[in-house]
Amino acid sequence: KKINNFAIFIGANEEIAEKKLINFANYLIILMPVLLITGPLLSDSAVFIIVFIFLYLTFKNKNFQIFNNKFFIFLLIFNIYISLRSLFTDEIFFSLKSSLFYFRFLILIFAVYFFLENNKKIIKYFSLSIFFTLIILCADALFQYVFGFNTFGFEIQNIDKINSFFGDESVLGSYLIRFLPLFLACFLFYFGENKKKTFVILVFFVGLVIFISGSRSSLALFCLFTVLLTFLMTDYRKYFLTLILISLSFLTILIIYFNFEKIEKKDYFENKLKYKIYYNLINPIQSTFLDNINPKNEKKIIFTHIHDSHYKTAYKMYKENKVFGVGNKMYRKLCDKPEYYVNNYSCTTHPHNTYIQILAENGIIGFISILIVFSYLIYILIKESYSRYFNKKVFLSNVSLIILVGIFVNIWPIIPSGNFYNNWNSNLLYFPVGFYLFFKKF
Repeated sequence: KKINNFAIFIGANEEIAEKKLINFANYLIILMPVLLITGPLLSDSAVFIIVFIFLYLTFKNKNFQIFNNKFFIFLLIFNIYISLRSLFTDEIFFSLKSSLFYFRFLILIFAVYFFLENNKKIIKYFSLSIFFTLIILCADALFQYVFGFNTFGFEIQNIDKINSFFGDESVLGSYLIRFLPLFLACFLFYFGENKKKTFVILVFFVGLVIFISGSRSSLALFCLFTVLLTFLMTDYRKYFLTLILISLSFLTILIIYFNFEKIEKKDYFENKLKYKIYYNLINPIQSTFLDNINPKNEKKIIFTHIHDSHYKTAYKMYKENKVFGVGNKMYRKLCDKPEYYVNNYSCTTHPHNTYIQILAENGIIGFISILIVFSYLIYILIKESYSRYFNKKVFLSNVSLIILVGIFVNIWPIIPSGNFYNNWNSNLLYFPVGFYLFFKKF
C-alpha cells in the first residue's frame, strides 16, 4: 500500500511538473514579440527553452506523429546537408556552429504549433501581446522621428535610420515587416472580419513607420505585401485601393512640390519629410534604374556599388564551388582571398541577399532547396487566387493567407536582405510558420 501511494505521489508530481513546463513555454511564446526587441540574448534563450521543453514532452510521451509530414522531412534533409558541408570547410567549428544548431529553428516551428494546439487560449493572449507591442513600438518610433529621441531617451544615431527601442541596431523596419503578417492575422483572429477599415488602417500605420525607419528593403517588401493583400483579399480591396490612392496622391504632390536636387544629410534637419522621401524613394530609383540606363555608365551595378561588390564576390565563390558552396558563414572568411576579392566593399559578414548567400555558401543543392520552397508558395498563392476569383471558393482563411503571404514576402529573392542564418532573423522567419500550421488546421 505504501509503495502504491508513493507511486501515485510521484506520478502526481510529474504531472504538476509537466504542466509547469508547458505553462512556461506558453509564456515565452506569448512574450516573444517583446523578447525579440530586447535583442538576440533573451529571444535565443526563449527559443532554446521552448524547443527543449517540446522535445522533452515529445520523447516522454512518445508523440512522434507531429514529425510525420513531408515539410519536416524536407527541412530536416536541408539541415543535415548544411551541417555535413560544414565538416569539409577549413573552419569546421566556426561553420558548424551556424549549421548544426540551425536545426533548432526547424523544431521551433513544430514546437509553436504543438503548444498552440495544446492550449488554444495562448492565441488570445499572444494576439494581445503582439498588438500592444507593435502599437507601442510604432508610436515610440514616431515620437523619436519628431523629437530626435525616443521615450527611453535613445537618440537617433544615424539620421537615415529610426531605431526606437532597438537602440543602435537598425532593424526596426525588418522587425515590423516580418511581424506585420502575424500581427494582422492575430488581429483578424481576435476581432473577426467585421473591422475591415481598422484592419487596413493598421496596415498603413505600420507601413508609415517602416517608411520613416529608413529601411528601404523593408519598405519595398511592405509595398509587395500590400499589393498581394489587395489582390487576394477581395472583401478588403476597396479599402486598400482607397488608402493606396490617397497615399500615392499625397506622395505625388510632395514630390512635385519639393526640389530634390543636391540633397545632403544636413537637409534632414531643415525638412525631415523631404529628406525621407529622397532617401527612401528618389535615391534608390536613381541608383538602381536611372544610373544603369545612363550611356555614360559603362559598368552596370545591382542596387548600389556596395551591394554589387558583395554579389560579385559571392558569385565568384559560387563559380569555384558550384555544387556544395563554401560552407555556412564562410563568406566572411574567404571574401578577401585573391580569387574572390573584387574591391574594398567585398568583405562583410554575408552577401546581403538570401539567394546569393545560399548559392555561395551552400551551392546549387542549397539553392534548389529554397527555390523549391519559394516555388511551392507561388503555387499555393496562385491556386488560392484562382479559386477565389473564378470558383468563388476559399481554401485558406484570410488569417492563414496573411501569414502565408508574409512568408512569401520574407523570402522574396530580388531585394537586399539580412543574413539568412542569423539567429535573430531566423526567429522572425520561422516563428510565424508555427502559427500558420495552427491557423490552417484550426
